[in-house]
Amino acid sequence: MKTMLKLLTLMLAFTLILTMAACAGDDDKTTTEKLQTTQTTDVAAVTTTENQITTDINENNTIDELTTEDASVVRLETKADVLNYFNTCINKVKPNSKTITQKYERNTFDGEIDLGNKFLEKLAGPLVDSNMGDLPEKKDKDLLSENDKVMFFPVEGENWSSKLTLNNIKDAKYTLKDGVYTITITLKNDKASADIGAGDANAGKALTPIAVETIYDNAGPAKSILKNVKIGYRNGKLVAQIDEKTGNVIAYNTYMDWELSLTALGLNINIEFGLEKDYKVKW
Repeated sequence: MKTMLKLLTLMLAFTLILTMAACAGDDDKTTTEKLQTTQTTDVAAVTTTENQITTDINENNTIDELTTEDASVVRLETKADVLNYFNTCINKVKPNSKTITQKYERNTFDGEIDLGNKFLEKLAGPLVDSNMGDLPEKKDKDLLSENDKVMFFPVEGENWSSKLTLNNIKDAKYTLKDGVYTITITLKNDKASADIGAGDANAGKALTPIAVETIYDNAGPAKSILKNVKIGYRNGKLVAQIDEKTGNVIAYNTYMDWELSLTALGLNINIEFGLEKDYKVKW
């Protein structure tokens, strides 16, 4: 969560800027985190006679177990098939992979700062810009131990990586080229809330949610002036590259836009960031 802490410290700086302009106060909220375990199963090899396949699958399919007459074959014919295959493959990364390398963690800001005050927005702009880009401590970071994999591979702090169902996703597509599946899952958006944790809503089932309590914990003396802190998620996308023969994930990229909204000193503050994480996996 170091990246989140860095960005949340940024919000503290905003509130301190606001404090110079006025004075007021109020309270906080909390959320909790949990560690859970899930069973994972090995994925059999997936075979096809085509060199490249692209599918766009019907929204109305329901989830069923992947079954075929030949146990060595998995058929990706429906959105449910693609999602089940993705879940099975990604959930065996933490317990079974040899090494996970986080290539980068990247923070972006493409929107506008809405502080309800043009002068304050102009002050906040350079502060936001200075905290964007790749996080140095997450560049080419090797995750070797079981604990490191649990703590730093999505969903961070959990023994699993996906609990997605069809209800959580907009789309599931795949391509197959040169023996590698590329599966792309797009998530439904989550409205701003104070209660989205790991395993909750849509984003929390495959991405690492940002705890609202972290905002308060890092606000220090400014905690009392923060009210109605909420975080929403949009444009969540998961892209997994999976070896056709083994069902092993060899690369994984996650992206989400997250919006921080709060009230401080009578002003409504809304700021949206982008967060991308990229991993390579060895077996």
